[in-house]
Amino acid sequence: LRIVDFVKMVAKIRHKNILMNTNLKGKINFVSVKPVPKTSLMKLLNSILETKGFTLINTTNGYLKIVKIANAGRSGLPVNEYDKNTYQIVTEIIEVDDINVDLLITKLRHLVTKGSKITTSRETNAIIVTDYPDKIRSIKKIIKLLVSKTKQTVVVVELHHIKASIIIGDIIKISKMLFDPKILQNKMQILANKNTNTITVVGQKD
Repeated sequence: LRIVDFVKMVAKIRHKNILMNTNLKGKINFVSVKPVPKTSLMKLLNSILETKGFTLINTTNGYLKIVKIANAGRSGLPVNEYDKNTYQIVTEIIEVDDINVDLLITKLRHLVTKGSKITTSRETNAIIVTDYPDKIRSIKKIIKLLVSKTKQTVVVVELHHIKASIIIGDIIKISKMLFDPKILQNKMQILANKNTNTITVVGQKD
């Protein structure tokens, strides 16, 4: 079955107007052992289009349009507005706390669909993703996990039998022996306060 014919079939079954202003080539290799629910046809169609670098977008003029995934972001996509039944590419702005988004995005680029967009906003420390909702949900889960592992804890230790300024050097050396500072979650700051004779440790709580 040609992709073009499948688009026509889905449009007829789902009563959708679909504009094909691009040259869709190729055939569908889909093995089905039971009927596909009508409600799943649009997601199935989008999955097939994705393999060819295209996607469906919903216009405000009563019809759907097939465009290249790389161009979808210029088509007035919904922003932060979608639910579990949304099948088209959307844009979401994800605000991030406790971690630099420019550092975070390097761990997320491989997760987006080929041709989709993921950028950062330094001013608001946010990540802007244009992709399918299921991909965005996965990215948000990973961000939540990474952020939870970078939250800092402050511990203040009061000393009684030795001056903080004397012991601080040894404590820093021991910490570097026990925890590799090149690993993000092992990074910590150790400070001595002469006035209160305390050691302050800022780091990630295990």
